[in-house]
Amino acid sequence: MDKDKNGVVIKVIKGVGFAVALFIIIPAITAIIVSVSLFPCLETSNDWIGFLGSYFGSILGGIITLLVMQKTLVSSKELQRRDERRQLCNHIASLSSDFCIELMAYRSKWKMLYNQAQGQSIDAEKKIELGATTEKPRRIMFEMEILLCDVEAANDCLEYMKYLLSDAELTKKSLQETEELLNEFRQKIRTLISSYLKERH
Repeated sequence: MDKDKNGVVIKVIKGVGFAVALFIIIPAITAIIVSVSLFPCLETSNDWIGFLGSYFGSILGGIITLLVMQKTLVSSKELQRRDERRQLCNHIASLSSDFCIELMAYRSKWKMLYNQAQGQSIDAEKKIELGATTEKPRRIMFEMEILLCDVEAANDCLEYMKYLLSDAELTKKSLQETEELLNEFRQKIRTLISSYLKERH
């Protein structure tokens, strides 16, 4: 952050220095052209001096206007990019929260069916119904894969989501173990969002 501020300060100082230099150089050049007879046909009347002053002043004004417009456009694009990143991160945080809630619901339902079966194999129809409860977290993961396909730092989070969706793993965990796994996932998402917001393009 300090480096960014220093870079902006240096650019501002350079811009101000350039403008001051132009304000000093242009009148000096005008004075030289008028006072030294570089061109024999050049008149040194007040009208001609006024014309040269207006002419160089217009050029200077145009250059400054173009520089200001360029800076404004660059600033505007940077703000737009930051806003888009914030919106994406908010959406990722929301999807991650829904993912955790749905996984907990799936685990609770599986445990309930397992207890009802009292150690016997769970009915095939109930297994299909149980599998349907993982549809939403799978859709969330698919959406996150699309949203984060260009973000290399997201690979770890996406791989962890696939691991959490593995029926053989999550359903065997205790409630405390499941909470720990989900907390680790949340931490990975926080790290991803933090690094993504700090990235510069």
